[in-house]
Amino acid sequence: ASFMFDKCIYFNLNALVRDLNKVWEEQFSETGLTPPLGYLLALILKSPGLSQKEVGAALNLDRSTITRFLESLEKEKLVRRETSTKDGRVINVYPTKKAEGLKTKLEKAFQNLSAKVDKKLASNDVRDLLKLASKVRTDLGS
Repeated sequence: ASFMFDKCIYFNLNALVRDLNKVWEEQFSETGLTPPLGYLLALILKSPGLSQKEVGAALNLDRSTITRFLESLEKEKLVRRETSTKDGRVINVYPTKKAEGLKTKLEKAFQNLSAKVDKKLASNDVRDLLKLASKVRTDLGS
């Protein structure tokens, strides 16, 4: 029965995502954040003042998901949202001092992940995988 799954993109990519999630969750556990929230906070720390729309575009997430994630970070007092002074329809996102305090732990998690991937996979394999994944996403209209 495995012959059916060997050639199935959906099955193999989902299995890979489950495996990656285990590794990423382990590395992010020290931050107290899930990997998606860790990436979101890292983006906000790197680019304070991005609009919610810009955050969604950067992470390829829809508006409702970004709103839900930001509410979680806001509840933990890691971000604050402010209405733009230039356009009342725009909400800008800023890290708090508490978020700045997590910056080192987040950087360590990213470094550990990078080292773990580098140890297991050749850099050209990672590059090729990312390039192919990006191409497939683009070609499928994501």
